[in-house]
Amino acid sequence: MQNQYKQMKFELHVRQCADMYIGSIQPEEIMTPIYSKNQENQITLEYKKVKIIPGLLTVIGEILTNARDVMFQQRKQKKGIQIYLDFDEIEGEIVLKTVGKGIPIEKQDNIFIPELIFSHERTSSNYQNTNLNDPKLTGGKNGYGAKLTNVLSEYFEVETKYDNLIFKQLHYEGNTKHSEPQITHVKINNKQQLIQQQEDDYVQIKFKIDYNFFKFEKDQLPLLKQILYAQMIGIYSSTIIYCKQDNNTRLFLDRQIINVNNLLDYLYMFINEEHKQQNLNIINFVDQYYQLIILEDKNNIIIPGQQLQKDIISFVNGLPQNGGTHVNFINQIIKQDQLIKNLNVQDQDELEVMKQLGKQYRQNVFIIFSLLVHQPSYTSQSKDQLKTNKKDWFDTVELEKYIQQQIQQSSLLQELKIEIQQQTKKQQVLKQKDQIKKMNINSVKKLQDAIKIRDRRTECSLLCAEGDSAMSFIRSGLTEQQKQIYGRFPLKGKLMNVNSKTDRQIGENEILSQLQRSLNRYFTESLDSENDFNNQLYKNWRENKIQEMKVEFMKNLMQSETLPQSETLPQSETLPQSETQDETEKKQSKSKTKTKKNNDEIKIKKQQKQLLKQFKIDESKLNRRIFIEENAKIFMDQINKSYLQQLKEFDIMRYKNIIIITDQDYDGFHIKGLFLNIIMKYWPQLLIDGRVKTLKTQVIKLKPKTESKKLKEQQFYNFDQYTKWVQQNGGIENIQNKYNIKYYKGLGTNTDKEAKEYFKDFEVINLFQKASLKNIAPDLTFPLILLFSISSVNYFSYQRKKLLLKFSDQSLY
Repeated sequence: MQNQYKQMKFELHVRQCADMYIGSIQPEEIMTPIYSKNQENQITLEYKKVKIIPGLLTVIGEILTNARDVMFQQRKQKKGIQIYLDFDEIEGEIVLKTVGKGIPIEKQDNIFIPELIFSHERTSSNYQNTNLNDPKLTGGKNGYGAKLTNVLSEYFEVETKYDNLIFKQLHYEGNTKHSEPQITHVKINNKQQLIQQQEDDYVQIKFKIDYNFFKFEKDQLPLLKQILYAQMIGIYSSTIIYCKQDNNTRLFLDRQIINVNNLLDYLYMFINEEHKQQNLNIINFVDQYYQLIILEDKNNIIIPGQQLQKDIISFVNGLPQNGGTHVNFINQIIKQDQLIKNLNVQDQDELEVMKQLGKQYRQNVFIIFSLLVHQPSYTSQSKDQLKTNKKDWFDTVELEKYIQQQIQQSSLLQELKIEIQQQTKKQQVLKQKDQIKKMNINSVKKLQDAIKIRDRRTECSLLCAEGDSAMSFIRSGLTEQQKQIYGRFPLKGKLMNVNSKTDRQIGENEILSQLQRSLNRYFTESLDSENDFNNQLYKNWRENKIQEMKVEFMKNLMQSETLPQSETLPQSETLPQSETQDETEKKQSKSKTKTKKNNDEIKIKKQQKQLLKQFKIDESKLNRRIFIEENAKIFMDQINKSYLQQLKEFDIMRYKNIIIITDQDYDGFHIKGLFLNIIMKYWPQLLIDGRVKTLKTQVIKLKPKTESKKLKEQQFYNFDQYTKWVQQNGGIENIQNKYNIKYYKGLGTNTDKEAKEYFKDFEVINLFQKASLKNIAPDLTFPLILLFSISSVNYFSYQRKKLLLKFSDQSLY
């Protein structure tokens, strides 16, 4: 029974339970910085995936940490320290010397302090200190550190100079045997020599790891050297920022000075030479306790090896880390919910984008983070993962605020956002298309298909009517033969203004979904790359036209809120004049316009500047006509190149043509404009090909009261046309004496007989002329796009209706 219980010496316990003290002693694949030199003998760092023993790195790292702690303690002194690290990659001997501060050579508990520190466990100057006014910001804590290195070494020699004494002692066979301390006096002949000797105080540790214990082959020593040198550079870089600039703290590897003054210099040691000359997007924050660098590296091309997913280097009190609460803290700031909160995102579609944005941004940045923590706790003695909670750190408010502000202004974030929006939009569109495709054509409410719709040899047209009354008008007017080739679909009143709605809202709109299913054509907006380019050309052309007309529109809106019937919009050089206006009226109109322009020039200029500021319009773009004048041929060449290909796609439409039929009042014109706006946004090629038409319907009919060759039946298709005719023919009283006047409130006002008369002749007008940009550019459908691109509040909605009636009748029918 007595043999079952044993008390094990510290040295034996460390060797038998090594993973308890230093972590795994089995080889593992890890990502780590590697030290090397390029052809110009310049030191570089590179990430590599290597197979190494983590516990071995921990054991040697304890000595490197000691050097860092001395460096940090001396940060405010007039004279800092010089650190010399040398690694014999043939034998594996390591020498670390810190010049500038020694260890007192005196006894404590009858043991010399250098021996106590490096040979006896649980001895440290870093034990618990809860005084935050004098925080302990060192790497060592538990009093094991260097003792573990001693225990797991073949030999471990300690040498220090303090004042005029030099202490030297050798520990070997895993700290189980020790030489007697050797203490020698330095002879001082004069005061100058004394000063010199004080400056040369130092601590030197020379040791050789027991590589047999770790089953570590000698041919791996060069790799171990590369890892340790890279570690030392990182430790030094995270600490040097806290040292006084004039205290001459330096790092030497193989007696070569390392010119690193901060973590930014450390970062540049990873960067490709070709990228060092570029303007890199770097977020850099430094304060008393925190250092953070975020390198925006889209596609991970700036730093070699980053594609291997090692995208953060971190240090806690100078110790390299492989994760922990501080890494979680950084990711928390960047991740999606924080971005959503800071950017005040509420729109559902935008939320979907932002959920991906934080993750995408994090995957395209390289981070170096160093922090100081008072008496940090780690998950194990290997001290490679911080355990201390954020609430026990120093204040992070300024750090969080800075990071969030910089990320929000990041060009990479905006670039990624656009890419995600485009991808999300495509996914939503395809999803909506699939959902609409699954819709049974028979389930489309009130769609009355052409009888020969399945006969591909027959070209059918879809009559899109304003509502039920218009549908009744169509039913009454169409002959049985016409019903063979004309389908009927009610729009159910006012359509959605697609320019002011999100893709989700458009996809959820019942009427638009049914319209797409009825046509078997969807709002996909050309998903292949070639058509994306053509589509972008078209959008640019369209937007430039809108920019040109926007100020003119707003100017008129400001001059008259009510836009009385007598006022006419100023005609631009591209806008066609009414066919009923004679030459005299044209000259008078031009003269009035010119006079008014001269009188109001200063006023208009001020108004325009206000409008430019209010609507954020770039003044330099107002007069640009890039796609209309200079690049018209280029645009048409691009359109023509893919024209036949795109038409093949449109040939899968169930209907060859679309014919819009609405009332000829304000609401009717408004609905027609909204419908045209949908076509312009999603299917502009249909307009170019002349496949979108409208039916001319009368609003007033004058029928002679008596039969006379001089008096003929008159039909009018808008009120302006009627008003001018009345004025030219003796005024309203004269007309009332000669004609019976019938006002058509809507299409439902027509009798069955009148409806049949309409469809007997069936005169339709193309909303766009076919084939060339020259014919398209002057068309007044662009003012319609302009109108629906501006705010959709009620005020503008009312003004749109008024303005729509101002345009040429032949362009609106």
